[in-house]
Amino acid sequence: MACSGGGGTGGAPGPGSPTGGRCPRGAVRDRDAVGEHRQGREGGPRPGKDLPASGRPFPLRGQRGGPEAGGTHRGIAKPAFLRGCEGQTVYGGDKRAPAPGSPAGPALYRGPGRPLRDHPHPDPGPRVRRLLEKGFPLHPGEAGRRLEGDVAKQVRGRVLVVGGGVAGVAAAARLARAGAPVVLLERSRRLGGRAASGTLPGFGEVDLGFHVLMRTCRAARALLRGLGAERDVRFQPRIEVPMWRAGRVHWVKSYPLFHLTPFLFRFGHLPARERLALVRLLRGLAHVPEASAADWLRSLKIPSRAVDLLLRPLLLSALNGELEGVSARYAAMVIRRVLLSPRGGALGFFQVPMSRIWERVVPLVEEAGGEVRTETRVEAIAVERGRVEGVRLAGGEEITGTAVIAALPPQELLDLLPDDARDLLGPVEGIPWSPIVCVHLLFAKPVLPFPFLFTPGLALQAAFSVSRLQGKDGPEHVVLVQSGARDWIERPLAEVREELLECLQRVVPQVGSTKLLSAYVLRFPRATFLPAPKVEGLRPQVVTPIPGLFLAGDFVRTGWPSTLEGAIRSGLMAAEAVVGNSLQINISPEKGGRWRSR
Repeated sequence: MACSGGGGTGGAPGPGSPTGGRCPRGAVRDRDAVGEHRQGREGGPRPGKDLPASGRPFPLRGQRGGPEAGGTHRGIAKPAFLRGCEGQTVYGGDKRAPAPGSPAGPALYRGPGRPLRDHPHPDPGPRVRRLLEKGFPLHPGEAGRRLEGDVAKQVRGRVLVVGGGVAGVAAAARLARAGAPVVLLERSRRLGGRAASGTLPGFGEVDLGFHVLMRTCRAARALLRGLGAERDVRFQPRIEVPMWRAGRVHWVKSYPLFHLTPFLFRFGHLPARERLALVRLLRGLAHVPEASAADWLRSLKIPSRAVDLLLRPLLLSALNGELEGVSARYAAMVIRRVLLSPRGGALGFFQVPMSRIWERVVPLVEEAGGEVRTETRVEAIAVERGRVEGVRLAGGEEITGTAVIAALPPQELLDLLPDDARDLLGPVEGIPWSPIVCVHLLFAKPVLPFPFLFTPGLALQAAFSVSRLQGKDGPEHVVLVQSGARDWIERPLAEVREELLECLQRVVPQVGSTKLLSAYVLRFPRATFLPAPKVEGLRPQVVTPIPGLFLAGDFVRTGWPSTLEGAIRSGLMAAEAVVGNSLQINISPEKGGRWRSR
């Protein structure tokens, strides 16, 4: 479930439309009430109360609230290059762009905070010599620093970010904080891409895919802090996950000082001998082969029951693939960051619809003289004389820029490039993808005994009570998540709904006697890329062989699987590359991420 980036517990799905028109790229939904199969999308709820665990409440860090970011942003007169673009949503304008040949002028971004300090090691020549000390404020009273001198001249040209998903938002936020004018282009009505929200009749505004962060997702937490949305995600103090099997619930739980040591003696789903055999993982993490996770665990002689009841649910939700199909190296990474980190595995749940969080990038971009345009489809990336010069929109309008960050899935990116430029990106078309299926259920009254529940051994993988996680009263919104859902993606929607409902009723008998108000099935055939063995060699770098073109997205080579964290890191890396490798993330385990110059 680590840092979901494509959606579900391991990452699911897509962009939203407040009126419920189109469906997120490839997603299909089903309304149970009248048996219709129609399309829609959008995003959801609000903050809530502390969560119960093990029959008693445990506090979640952070508070609900924070400034709301939804709604319409104040428009500004369109600059010359945007006039005549009726029918498109335009946020802001190029209100601070200097005239050609004019001096640098005043700071592009100014606010309270410490004075700008010179870079400790100025770079000679065209490289960056000065830059803001922090790009994202650690506290609401702090603000970003401004660029000066050669740095300001270098980034004063527009940077175009194509794709308003999580990676595109991260890149735009970082560049805007540095003072660079950014034009962020998104074809949907809402920002967020596969991590957007939508409106489902009866449910209201909800996240279409269920997304979870972990405390180890430090770049994601730094971005949330920079957008003023840190309180919109609430974390457990430490990992505490209920596991249901054969009518009993036992907990994967971390304890102060001892971490998971008591768990090895108390996890009732496994006999003591098999629990202690998990210690062999420590030896296996010292050297991880280039093999499948299943082969690696077999080589360590981990008991099959321990794999099925503990490791498989963890790795399936985090990597969105079965153990036979995912790389042992990614599996080892998840185990290190979740099971071996005393606080890193603590789960964080979003308290507001995710698109509202990503929309907070708009004022940052406007402040730096840029704009965000939604419902704007890019038709082609213009490459002239071997260099990227800008983009062409579906209506024929051309927008020029000094650099283009393509924050798009590889199949969409290749469609925008000229034929002679596609081969330069390497074998990105060979990256395998994995589906996710989510079933949204609305019950007349609460039915789940816990805020969320994993069910190893059943066809149903996990159930989450969105209402309880966000502290909402009244009818209970439950999301059933199926990661790595290759066996589910082609099945009829009604059949998927009925089978998963039957599984849920086996776990929670009162489901059968509680009125079901509404149900939707959403399936996402290309929810995340599959981190198969040797897939790292297929993932492209952020910097491409085409001058002026940079890549962002969870499929880019960041060292992370397809998660929110991986997508955000790729966007930050792309922003770093645009300004000459002068930005660096300095991540502190305690403070969750901090930006500084180097």
